[in-house]
Amino acid sequence: MPHLTENPLTCMECKGEIPPERVHLEPDVAESLASWNHFFGAFETLWLDSGEYEEWARSELEDPASPVTVRGLELVRQLGAAPTYYLHLFQDTTRETWEAPTSCPRCGSAPARVLGWLVCETCRREIGGAVRAV
Repeated sequence: MPHLTENPLTCMECKGEIPPERVHLEPDVAESLASWNHFFGAFETLWLDSGEYEEWARSELEDPASPVTVRGLELVRQLGAAPTYYLHLFQDTTRETWEAPTSCPRCGSAPARVLGWLVCETCRREIGGAVRAV
């Protein structure tokens, strides 16, 4: 989740930032996390800019097979010792055509509820924006 820092690690319960040193990350994994966070932020910035790249950036952020999502899911796999999920599922809930997903957009699995989040246990990712309990 975004924290306006180079670290995207988040506690699913309190939603606070988790310092990488607390979970004893290898330096190369911590560096990969920071790099991916910048990569994700570039797409998010293009979408927020509401300019000529807004639709393209939105489609990349929403696409479960896009490079930004695939890289994020690979990092989740690398972190896999503890229950780890990709919570950067982007959904533009302001669009008139948006509908809350009822299954994982990547593999089609039914969601599981983990600490109030709807997640896919197969892909280790969040499933759904507005359907998430807060």
